[in-house]
Amino acid sequence: MRGSSLVSLRKRNPCSLGGLVGRLSNQSRPFSSKGKLSLFPTQGETESAYSFLFLHGAWEKASSWEATAKYFSAQGHNTGTLSFSGFDNSKTKSQNETTTIHGLVEEVQEATKELGPLTVLIAPCLGGFVAQKYLESWNVAGLVLINSFPPNSEALLRRITGLDKTESFDEKSLSKYGYSGIFSSLVGKPRLTIETEKLFDTSGSNFDLNSAQAHLQAPTTALAIDIFNNPVHFELNHVPTLVIRSEKDRIIEQEDVNEIMAFHHTEDFVEIKDASHLFILDNPAATAHLRKAIEEWFEENF
Repeated sequence: MRGSSLVSLRKRNPCSLGGLVGRLSNQSRPFSSKGKLSLFPTQGETESAYSFLFLHGAWEKASSWEATAKYFSAQGHNTGTLSFSGFDNSKTKSQNETTTIHGLVEEVQEATKELGPLTVLIAPCLGGFVAQKYLESWNVAGLVLINSFPPNSEALLRRITGLDKTESFDEKSLSKYGYSGIFSSLVGKPRLTIETEKLFDTSGSNFDLNSAQAHLQAPTTALAIDIFNNPVHFELNHVPTLVIRSEKDRIIEQEDVNEIMAFHHTEDFVEIKDASHLFILDNPAATAHLRKAIEEWFEENF
């Protein structure tokens, strides 16, 4: 990323987005489009005109990003976390929902309407793909992609599933995925699961699998197929974009990062040292590095 000094959030006049601040409260609310938005209004005397919306990835819940959303709320931003529909593992809710990329994009659009036109999307993993698809139809103030799926995720999904180019990427080929290992508690439709050691750095003595497991979920294989078949296409409008990758990510590779940076014409890149794919759940030092990187990038670009 260009520059390295950390600058504190400047004091700004309160944003005048149709009474946004007055409407925001510490709450979760469902959408007509089935997602759920949790809102964290700005705290303290400083206030930014820019809101931060945190999406979630393929294998962690939106609650995984709540502490970081609250951190930026304390820095002067109105923030929110969006829980996508179709990921819930409960036996009574969304196990039979049909979730599509188009539907998830609509959920992001509804959430950005709630937070206002100057929203920065902070999007990990699969959420990063959704954020990029969102840009096909709408604009945002800025974009932070963390261990993100690239605009064309065909090669990535084949690596995850072990399917080579001679094999069809369809429900029959993905029938081996569902309810084993760390994701044994999943219910409902077949889901795209993955090995524990690819999500976390399990070598450390402080790793608590049971604690981490409580924050996990997984997309349906049908959603993975939808991503495979619908790469991102859009006429590029300049959106300031920060790309972040974990040093020890065993899912997102450097070739994925290179594709993302070329697609978005950005040179802003940060590598999080000694971090796994889901460092947000088990690595406080890496999480602090992420927050600092976002702060620096924001001050440089807004």
